[in-house]
Amino acid sequence: MKTKKTIILSALLCVCPMMMFGQLEVSSDGRTTISNVNVGNNSQLTVYTTNRGTGIYSFAQNATSALALQGFGYSDNGIAIGVNGMTSPNNSGKNYGVFGSIGYTGNGAGIFGSTSNGTYLVLPARYAGYFSGDVHITTKLTVNTTTYLSDYRYKQNIEELNRQKTFANVLSLNPVKYNFKQRYLDAVDSLGNSIKMECFDEKSELFQKKHYGLIAQEVQKLYPDLVYEDGDGYLSIDYIGIIPLLIQSVKELNTKIEQMEIVNAGAMLRSQTAQQTDIIFAEQNEQPAALYQNTPNPFSVNTEIKYYLPVSVNNAFLCIYDLYGKQLKQIRLSQRNTGSQIISGSELPAGIYLYALIADGKEIDVKRMILTE
Repeated sequence: MKTKKTIILSALLCVCPMMMFGQLEVSSDGRTTISNVNVGNNSQLTVYTTNRGTGIYSFAQNATSALALQGFGYSDNGIAIGVNGMTSPNNSGKNYGVFGSIGYTGNGAGIFGSTSNGTYLVLPARYAGYFSGDVHITTKLTVNTTTYLSDYRYKQNIEELNRQKTFANVLSLNPVKYNFKQRYLDAVDSLGNSIKMECFDEKSELFQKKHYGLIAQEVQKLYPDLVYEDGDGYLSIDYIGIIPLLIQSVKELNTKIEQMEIVNAGAMLRSQTAQQTDIIFAEQNEQPAALYQNTPNPFSVNTEIKYYLPVSVNNAFLCIYDLYGKQLKQIRLSQRNTGSQIISGSELPAGIYLYALIADGKEIDVKRMILTE
């Protein structure tokens, strides 16, 4: 009965062209080596057995093209593999089912994958892996840096985002936190049996930890261009595409804040102008004592309280109270006619306060001021 090794060697000899020349060696322990098999003028095939293992080494060199080793799989039962690589793990961590690397010079890729049959791209740089077509990963992908094509030369039909609407749409998005649900893929074991394969190791951090994101069906209602559907009907979100929406929302919010600041500044200017008019009128007509609203209000650092006291007033005080009526501070006012008093925010905790003008024992007026942090 022929051994398995003899059958493999016979098959290799059959598939190689008649013009190949090589050396066949059989060692005393039964190990067989076929080495330096020349296939044509520029190719070499070596099947070898050493103390490091058994393998096939193929080498090809040509001025225009070179194919060192080609694998092709075709099957009617649903399983077809072009190249199958598997290794038995050890403790060194240097175990690769398939290993691909690029030479020292020139552009290209260590591993190239394409969904177009027989299509070889001219690559503009050096890549460890280059894929022309969709790439699907069932669990996590770890990278140090991720970039996305965004050059102007890649784009057409460029339009600005709709102003005054993006902010409202972003506010309606509903961020959630969640755990992944175990999913199962249809698979086939080494014996050809149909099995269900788990997508997640349920003891892994990816499965155990909480994740934060959006629900694709909800995003699809507002921004359908950011939601994609895979071959199984499941939806995914282009989270990078949400970043421009956030930037536009900040711009819209900033515009609203600037408009409010302009309105508030106008209102404050009108208030200050009215106070100045009252003060001037009081000085010219010897009006009775008066207390004016502090500015700014609210305040966080300092605020100014203006007042008017006729020269006939003997004693005058500015008193500050909390909302319960407890007097916190009393300031003697020596200036007559138009005067002002600066209140420092560091003297009081943040809150709402009342202040009153007392002239010759009579309360002239009470107003409210707000101190923020």
